[in-house]
Amino acid sequence: MPNQLFYPKTTFTYRVSSDSDKLYLPSPRNQMTQDIRAVIGTVGTTIVSGVKLDDIRESVQVGMALFNTTGGGGMGIGCFITEVDYTTDTITVSNNPGGLPVNGTFRIFKNAPDACLIRQPLIDGGDILEVMDAGGNIVVWPSGPAAGGGAGINPSLFGACPFQVTQIRKNSQIKTGPFDYVICMWN
Repeated sequence: MPNQLFYPKTTFTYRVSSDSDKLYLPSPRNQMTQDIRAVIGTVGTTIVSGVKLDDIRESVQVGMALFNTTGGGGMGIGCFITEVDYTTDTITVSNNPGGLPVNGTFRIFKNAPDACLIRQPLIDGGDILEVMDAGGNIVVWPSGPAAGGGAGINPSLFGACPFQVTQIRKNSQIKTGPFDYVICMWN
């Protein structure tokens, strides 16, 4: 039998937001665009695209999910597209996706379930994830505390959830800091 180890081919960063109870995790099968650059005029929930939206109309629709892919504290925060103006190349979203800056990048995804494995790169004692599993059940998964009771990776779990999930819900409790994100992995 071939090696059964899991080697992810694709990973996305995800951070919990106020829309998390409705957002599914970003997935390569649901990805509609590559990185698009936000240009001058982008502020708050109004994003001005550096790409002519009329040319990719089928990939940018109301109800789709938009995720910040700019490195830093906002990377992985998602929201919903609530309005698209194809003449001014402007997208209005449900909430500010992590302070998306001018020259920051974002990707657009269909908001549909596609189960994946997840892990936290650093478990801070007491982190709790409320997730939706592949069967649609809401599960509370205590990913911490870390070995020794402090921050760090729990060597018995390596921060990996032992089952596939489609959502990380907004009731999740992840200690704020540079490692307050989850890595979504697909094979």
